[in-house]
Amino acid sequence: MRARMGLRSSSVISMAPILAGLKNDCATTLPILHHVADEMTADVRAGLAIDGGSEPKMILSYADSLPAWVCFYALDLGGTNFRVLIVQLGGKDERVIAKEFKQVSIPQELMFGTSEISIDSGIPIKWIKGLCCLWNDVVACVNEAMERRRLDMHVSALANDTVGTLAGARHWDDDVMIAAILGTGTNACYVERVNAIAKLQGHMSTSARTGAISKGLPLTKFDEEQIFEKTISRMYPGEIVRRVLYKMAEAGAWFGDSNSDKLSKPFALGEIRPNCKEDSSNVCDTIVKRGGRLAGGGIVGILQKLEEDSRGLIFGKRTVVAMDGALYEHYPQYRAYLRDAVREFIGVEKSKNLVIEHTKDGSGIGAAFLAATNSKHGHDFWA
Repeated sequence: MRARMGLRSSSVISMAPILAGLKNDCATTLPILHHVADEMTADVRAGLAIDGGSEPKMILSYADSLPAWVCFYALDLGGTNFRVLIVQLGGKDERVIAKEFKQVSIPQELMFGTSEISIDSGIPIKWIKGLCCLWNDVVACVNEAMERRRLDMHVSALANDTVGTLAGARHWDDDVMIAAILGTGTNACYVERVNAIAKLQGHMSTSARTGAISKGLPLTKFDEEQIFEKTISRMYPGEIVRRVLYKMAEAGAWFGDSNSDKLSKPFALGEIRPNCKEDSSNVCDTIVKRGGRLAGGGIVGILQKLEEDSRGLIFGKRTVVAMDGALYEHYPQYRAYLRDAVREFIGVEKSKNLVIEHTKDGSGIGAAFLAATNSKHGHDFWA
């Protein structure tokens, strides 16, 4: 018993520098948040000026109206789950009359396969979140699959999950200006003035940016070239935590031999049952705090761009940011860190006009709205 107590005491001493160094490297100070917001604003402007002008890319949705009523299906492909929804729309007064959905996990074997964007077509620029499929036009593939199943259906619209969330939320509330997904991956979209999109007007700039938002971030030796999205999304922080815990296991043998072996396997954190809950929680909280605050900085960057273009458009009135995604929905501490960062950045008074709200199933419902808008029968249903 004394020998075991001695081992734990020695381990506590060796753990402290690791935890202290991690917290220091992950610190998201106000100057860092300003950097994130400023770079996000600059990237947005560059992406509006020319295709490929910035990273992240600014991809136009070609969605500019919403329908009144009809019944439509929506397919929601995420990084972890696949959802099928049937949505009955009821116009501006009743909005969504009814909805049903079924959700299944995406099998690993289906995440690998061989198989200019408008509202009803789309060729993937790059598959992420573990997906690696050699497809051409996604809509054509889905339509062909439904024909093989002899289903009397066709795809009317293809939309990113953030576009769906924005469409769904804005159908309820005209003050919604931004939608963001914080789940397996991260993305955002917002309502932009057509005359502000230079590349749409044919006045394209020749300048381009190389994604400076990923520079100057509070990264650690455990990140290994983790870019901005990877610090704030659901798929990656758990792996970063595993690397930290593995380092702790090597230094202090807190987790036992069997758990230490498991910790050596990438993305195996779900199998671990650490004995040292307090320090493990400290590691998780440090990584989550960094992610939530950086996500808040990114959202402020979009708000900042809109405010710069039209004073009072954002901070002078009620503005709503619609949020969805498993990370945002199921991790309350992440939500708290995000909101705190936004409030710290823009100040208490301005933040009173800013509403950040969770929009459950927003992407699927919004996709149904967009499908109805673009349907060949759309003129029968518009308000």
